[in-house]
Amino acid sequence: MQAAAVSENLAPYRGQVSSPAGRAIAGMLRSGAGAIASGLLAAAGTKILAVMLGAPAVALLQTLQQIRQAALVAATANGQTALVQGASVRTGRARLEYLRTILGIFLAATATIAALLVMLRERVAAAAGLPQGSGSLVAVLAVAVVFSSGLVFLSALLNAAGQIGRLATLPVLGAAGMAAGAWPAAMAMRAGHPSALPALLAVAAVIGLGAAAKFTFVGQAGRLLTGPLLTGLGRWWTWRDAQSFFSISGVMLGTGLMASLGLLAVRARISRSAGLDATGHWDAAWAISMNHVTLVLASLQAGYLPELARARPGKARLRQISTVFAVAILTATPVIVTLVVLRPVVVGALYSGAFQNASAYLRWTLLGDYFKVTAWVLAMPMLASADMGILLATDTLVQAVFLGGSWLLATIRPPAEAAAMGFALSYAVCLAVSWWYASRRHGFRFTPRRAALWMGGLALVVGATAATWSDRSVCWPKAAVWMALAAAASAGVGGKLLRGTSLGGEGRRE
Repeated sequence: MQAAAVSENLAPYRGQVSSPAGRAIAGMLRSGAGAIASGLLAAAGTKILAVMLGAPAVALLQTLQQIRQAALVAATANGQTALVQGASVRTGRARLEYLRTILGIFLAATATIAALLVMLRERVAAAAGLPQGSGSLVAVLAVAVVFSSGLVFLSALLNAAGQIGRLATLPVLGAAGMAAGAWPAAMAMRAGHPSALPALLAVAAVIGLGAAAKFTFVGQAGRLLTGPLLTGLGRWWTWRDAQSFFSISGVMLGTGLMASLGLLAVRARISRSAGLDATGHWDAAWAISMNHVTLVLASLQAGYLPELARARPGKARLRQISTVFAVAILTATPVIVTLVVLRPVVVGALYSGAFQNASAYLRWTLLGDYFKVTAWVLAMPMLASADMGILLATDTLVQAVFLGGSWLLATIRPPAEAAAMGFALSYAVCLAVSWWYASRRHGFRFTPRRAALWMGGLALVVGATAATWSDRSVCWPKAAVWMALAAAASAGVGGKLLRGTSLGGEGRRE
């Protein structure tokens, strides 16, 4: 009975909307609201630090966050996606044994990484480009990694369970903790206590983990989710489940470490070449760019990966890819165009007037975001189909282009701008490879309508960027025209999609 109950309760969210586009948009609305709220709260916390302490403090915070992210990738074997995928395709006792096995892996890996951070704190700080004597900051950061690892596990469990609303609440609470603690942390920094910054990250992780634990352990839903997990029949470790997990997470671990360490390397080069002020401006542009694209992707991913994993190869999976590809373009295009034309105001609002150099870097990273969103939709089937070899090759190529492009372009452009250009170039390559994969493996085609949709979105992004390329302030009539064009185009095409009109013709030919 317990196994049956948890199996039913952990079934991925299916929704009540009949059309694929409607289900995708419903999933976005469920998780998108939380992502927007968490993004605004995180921006508020960062702005407090930027205004009170300036660009060097923002650069220090971003460096600590990047170290934490790299450590978290190792502490969880970058296994959140593998955990969601594995839990989505298993039921009953098999699912319980799988979750217990992965829990053991998380505990062992997290303890190891936390111990290494403490023991090697000075070396880690030096490698990341932190000021001399910053080892204590890394040691405090180990606490944040431990709590973040627990949050990753419980978040994956909620995702696989289809608890989209509760899942969307977690980053909001963590970001609220960051925002509330930003002013005390800044005051502590002024008083000569730099450990306040990693402590701030730890507090946010504790708040998120506490909320996740409540959602999964308390109440009727919590008992159904975790009661059988802790007390039900079944083994606590199986080598078969560990092997299945690592067949996906092993590749994800490699790609995650490449991404984290590659970004650290790029940031270290900017710091050495142009100083902490330039690094802080780069971090501002990078954070704005990544936060909004994470909003779009996180809103889609909550339903997309479980749906893909559950769908049979062939027309059902192709229909999912085609629908989410269209929804992603229609969602991302007006957001990116708005950020492009308002970027001087956005930078000033989220940071301060002293960060306006970040606006020049955003011209390139926002273009890269359009490539990234559409590439992500076509690359996600690699995970759903467990095609890990091509995933590893694709991510390796993307990181190589990012690093190599940043290095080469730095010979003709300032290092921060070169890094932004390298990012756009790397995801243009990623899109090409992901399209090739989706075409060969799943029959995805750029039909005339689908190609027109993608090219139309790209034309709006490029046009808005070109029209505002040298603007140091917002020309509101011009900005209003571009935002209205993007909104009208997305609303018009989106209405057709919701009514079931095919944008790709997959039902007829593919």
